Amino acid sequence: MNRPSSDSLESPPTIGLPQLSVVMATFNRRQILPRALDSIFAQDLPPSEYELVVVVDGSNDGTTEYLRSLCPACALRVIEQPNQGHAAALNRGVAIARGRIVLFMDDDLVLHPSNLRTHLEAHASKDSLVVHGPVYVADESAKTLVTEWIRECVAEEISRWEQKWKWPEDANIDPNYSVSRAAFLASGGYDENFRWRQNTELGVRFAKMGLKFAYQPGAISHHLYSKTAREFLRIQVRSWGAEEISLLRKHPELRPHSTLARIGDALGWKRIAIHAAACSPVSPDILLQPAFALLNKLAFWSPLRNLGVRLLWKRISISFLRGAVDAVGWHNLQDEFGKRLPVLMYHHVGPPKPNSDPDLTVSLERFEAQMRFLARRGYVGIRPSDWLAWLRNGKPLTEKPVLLTFDDAFEELTDHAFPVLQRYGFGGLVFVVTNCVGGTNLWDEPRGFALHRCLTAAQIHDWSARGIDFGAHSRNHPDLTTLAEPDLRDELEGSRSALEKIIGTPVAWFAYPYGHYDAAAAKCAREYFNLAFTTDDGLNTLRTDPGLLHRNMVYAWDAPLDLEFLVRLGWNPVRTLNISLRERLRRIWFLKVLWKMLRPKKRARIPARGEPSQFS
Repeated sequence: MNRPSSDSLESPPTIGLPQLSVVMATFNRRQILPRALDSIFAQDLPPSEYELVVVVDGSNDGTTEYLRSLCPACALRVIEQPNQGHAAALNRGVAIARGRIVLFMDDDLVLHPSNLRTHLEAHASKDSLVVHGPVYVADESAKTLVTEWIRECVAEEISRWEQKWKWPEDANIDPNYSVSRAAFLASGGYDENFRWRQNTELGVRFAKMGLKFAYQPGAISHHLYSKTAREFLRIQVRSWGAEEISLLRKHPELRPHSTLARIGDALGWKRIAIHAAACSPVSPDILLQPAFALLNKLAFWSPLRNLGVRLLWKRISISFLRGAVDAVGWHNLQDEFGKRLPVLMYHHVGPPKPNSDPDLTVSLERFEAQMRFLARRGYVGIRPSDWLAWLRNGKPLTEKPVLLTFDDAFEELTDHAFPVLQRYGFGGLVFVVTNCVGGTNLWDEPRGFALHRCLTAAQIHDWSARGIDFGAHSRNHPDLTTLAEPDLRDELEGSRSALEKIIGTPVAWFAYPYGHYDAAAAKCAREYFNLAFTTDDGLNTLRTDPGLLHRNMVYAWDAPLDLEFLVRLGWNPVRTLNISLRERLRRIWFLKVLWKMLRPKKRARIPARGEPSQFS
C-alpha cells in the first residue's frame, strides 16, 4: 500500500468508499499514539470497510512524521492544521471522512478487536442511532485517586446505561461513539466555541434531533488515564465550570439538572460555605491538599481510598464552582441559578364570619400589615409567568421575589385583598373553582362551614385585565387522589377550558384542591399546566418540580416574625415548635389518663386479729 499523504477538504478520494470512518484528533501525544493506532489496525473488520482519519491539531512533537511513516492495511488519512482545539479538529476530520458511519475516539484509547464491527452491526439494525460503548479505565493507568474517581464514575454510568437511557444525564457523547455522517453534518457538528464541554453540547443536540442513543456493551474500549490531580482540577474541572454557563445558556432546558442549580437549595451555613468557596481570595481547596496528598499515597488501603475519593469530590465541587464564578461573577451566578421563590397562600381576607374556618381567615388589618412588612423588607411581587421565564430561560428576576396566591376565588377579595395589593404594588394569583363561579363554596358544605360567595365571571374578567392572575383549581374542588383518570382529566382540563373562556387568555397555572395529589394527579397537572402548586411548605428553586411547587400557608394569627420565617426559610420554626410542644403535651395527658384507667386499685388492708379497724 502506498504511504498516506495529507488530504485536504477539497479533494477527498472517491473510489472504494469504506463503511466506517474512525476520526481522531491529536495534539502532542506522540508517545502514547502508537498504542491507540495499533488497536485500530488490529480490528477484525476487513480493512477495506473502514478508514482512519487523524487530524494533527498543531502538534510539534513529531506526530505528523510518525503518522506518515505508517503503512497499515486500512486507509489512513492524515490532516494537519494549526492548533484550533479538539472540536475544530474533529469537525475537519468528519468533513473529509468517506464512511457512511463516523466513529470518534481519542488518542489515549485502546479498542477491543471487535469494536468497529459491533458499531457497524448496531447501525445496520436501525437508522438514526447514536451508538456508544463502554470506556473502561485501563489497568496501566496511573494509580491515583483521580483515576479511581474516573473508574467509579464509569461504573455508575455503565450501570445506568444497562438499565435505561435517562435525559439529560445520558445525552452526552464521549469517545467510542458513532453516528451516521449525514446526521452529524445535519446537526452542525461540534460547537467550536466549546473546548471542554463540546461532547455534552453535541449530545444534547443529537437528542433534540430525535436520534436514539443505543448502548452496545460489546463495543469495548480502554482509556489510559495519566492526568495528575493538579491538571485535572485546575485545568479540566475549572474549565468545565466556566463553560457550564455557556452550555446552559445555549440549552436552557438543562438548567434544573445542572450542579449550579444546587446553589438555590443551600440554606444557612451551607449557603455561607458555598459563598466562601466561590468568592474567597484564596481557594479553600488549598486546605484540602495536604490531606488529599496523604490519602493519595495510602490509596492502596480500601477505606482510605474511599475517603480520598470523597475528598476529591469536595475538591471537584470547589474547582467547578470557582470556574463558573470566573465566567460570570458570584452575584450574576446567584441571579441566574440561585434564586429562591417564597409563595404565600391565603384563603379568606376580611372580617371573620360565623361558621367559617377561623384559621384560614386573615383580617384586613393583619393582611395590610403583612403587605406593608413585605414591602418594607424589599420584597417585590412577581407573576407566575415571571418565575416560569426564569426557570426556562434565566430571564432576570427581582432581588427578593415573592408570589401571593389566593385559593377558592372568594368574592370578598375584591373588597379587601385586591385594593391592598394595588396599594403596595403587589400582584396576586387567584385559583378558581370553575363550576362555582358566581356561586358558593359548595365543597365546604359537608364539613359544616358557612357558604361564601365566589367571584363572578365578570369580576374575574375585570380583575384579570387589571393585572391579577387567575389559575385553575379544578371544576368542583374534589380530592384528586380519589378520582379515576377520566374524571381526573375532566376536572383539570375542564377547569382550564372554562377559565380560558372567561379571561380570554391561556391558563397555565393550577393548584391542587386541599393540597392533595398523587403521581397520577401530578402527571395530569404537568400535561395541562406549566406550573402546579401544592400546600407543601418550602421555598422554590431551580430544582423544584414545576408540577409540585411549594406554598406556605398564612394563618390568621401570623405576625411579621412568622412571615419573615416563611419568606426566608420556607417554614416557620416557631409554629413547628408550638405544634411539637402541643403534640408532646397531648401525649403526656393521654398517658396520664391511660395510667389512671389501667393502674391497679389499692386494696384495703385487713386488720390483724385484735387490731382495731379504721371503721370502728
